[in-house]
This record gives sequence, C-alpha cells and structure tokens, in this order.
Amino acid sequence: MVHELFVAAFLCVSGFVSAGILSSFYQLVTGEPPKFRVPFDNALKATLSMIFVLMIGPFLLMRSGLQLYRVEGRPFGWLMASAVLSCLWSVQTGLFIVYVALVL
Repeated sequence: MVHELFVAAFLCVSGFVSAGILSSFYQLVTGEPPKFRVPFDNALKATLSMIFVLMIGPFLLMRSGLQLYRVEGRPFGWLMASAVLSCLWSVQTGLFIVYVALVL
C-alpha cells in the first residue's frame, strides 16, 4: 500500500513539474501567461492547443486557485478544492509523461 502511495506522489510531482516547465516555456516564448483559452481558427491549431492545455492544466488550475484566494478573498475551501483537483490532474499528466519517457 505504501509503495502505491509513493508511486502516486511521484506521478503527481512529475506531472506538476512538467506542467510548470511547459507553462514557463510558453510564457518565455510568447511573453504572456498561458490561459485556458483554446482558439478554434482551424482544426490543427485547436487540437494542438487542446493538448497543450491538457498538459499544463494542473499549473493553471493551481495558479487560478491561489489568485482567487489572495486577490478576491475566496474561502480557504476554494483553495483546497483547487489543490485537490490540481493534484489529481497532475497524477494523470505525470502518468502520461512517465509512460512516454519509458517508451522512448
């Protein structure tokens, strides 16, 4: 049981770190912070943007939760819900990242 918890924690951390690295790279290249917006100009651009948003989603969700807690004064439960959802999303992202790394 403890082994599975360590694996889940590793996947969560690796997913969140990869989301942070990708969003920082996006901000470095474009000069603006990433958002949840997906442009629907053409199918290729929409598909690539959707994949990108799926990969950096945990970082965006946690950043939005912290911003709502600090700036708008939302309750602490709002921040905790954001953190839990971000961790669950990070596990899935980390699982994908680790799987791709093992296949390569």
